[in-house]
Amino acid sequence: MVIKIIIMLLGIVITIVGLLYSKSYHEKHFSSDISSGTFSDGVIGFIIEFIVLGLLSILPWYINKALVIFIGLLLFVASVVFI
Repeated sequence: MVIKIIIMLLGIVITIVGLLYSKSYHEKHFSSDISSGTFSDGVIGFIIEFIVLGLLSILPWYINKALVIFIGLLLFVASVVFI
């Protein structure tokens, strides 16, 4: 029951963040230079960061916004229906 509530709240928060995600925020924080944000020491962490930062810098802001909203709604629906 506690896990269901946590996943539901996480889905709601991620959906709200996706709704507030704007073009100016995307242009300010995710420029085309993806090499400035590598903080991980491990190889796997570096690969994951490179993929995520690469997608954030390559994809347009509206696709990133749609992905974030979709992930938030997916978490919410999964918590209500499956858990």
